[in-house]
Amino acid sequence: AEEEAEERSGGAGAPGSLLGKPRASNQHLPLLNAELTAARESEGLDGFGHYLHGIVLRELAQPALAREALLRAVSAYPCLWSAWTALSSLSGADEAPLELPD
Repeated sequence: AEEEAEERSGGAGAPGSLLGKPRASNQHLPLLNAELTAARESEGLDGFGHYLHGIVLRELAQPALAREALLRAVSAYPCLWSAWTALSSLSGADEAPLELPD
């Protein structure tokens, strides 16, 4: 039974796996993205909301938009360490350095 489940999930070495486990997907991410985008457009997000939006965008494989949301998060709340670490994981060597507003 375990072998069948692993075969259906793509196996331990499937693309997107972490430490030999298949990456889980969340079917609610597109809805969360739509709601967070609407809240951002109406200026209803604080730093934590921008952080959440950045994480949702990252999981939806939209790194440029995720980076923008995470930059808004650290600008709004500079002590949000989770946003900084998520932002650093999205920044590649070939990208321009981060420019934060004053």
